[in-house]
Amino acid sequence: MITHPVVRPEVRGTVVLQALACATVALAPVEGYLTAVQSQLGKVAPALLTLAWLAVRLRRRQLPRPTPLHAVLALLAVVLAATAALHAAGPFTAEYTVRWLPFLVVTAALADVASREVPIHWLLLAAAAGATVAGAGALFSLI
Repeated sequence: MITHPVVRPEVRGTVVLQALACATVALAPVEGYLTAVQSQLGKVAPALLTLAWLAVRLRRRQLPRPTPLHAVLALLAVVLAATAALHAAGPFTAEYTVRWLPFLVVTAALADVASREVPIHWLLLAAAAGATVAGAGALFSLI
């Protein structure tokens, strides 16, 4: 009789965060190719990462671990808000402001996940893999 080990929820959450963080980083360099296939395809991994990150933090009742990057993101958010307030009458202000918000949230989630669940070398390998695929795609498009 084969028995399956019981996976604790905190371990399962960690594995999901690791996979989604690596996928988000790896797919970032090829987002243009994904967008050419379907306009929102490049947003799937970051959206799933954000949802999983929120679910894990809520389930574990953990606040994000502060990192220096969070301070930089907070400063960028202040600059974004000030710029939007200054140019509130502009025709594209709301559109540009809304486009920046997911970037801020995903980057904050990645910084938190990298400080707890995902070894940084995994993220570096994922970035290198994504850049390699993007470079290969660029070379292929020249041929």
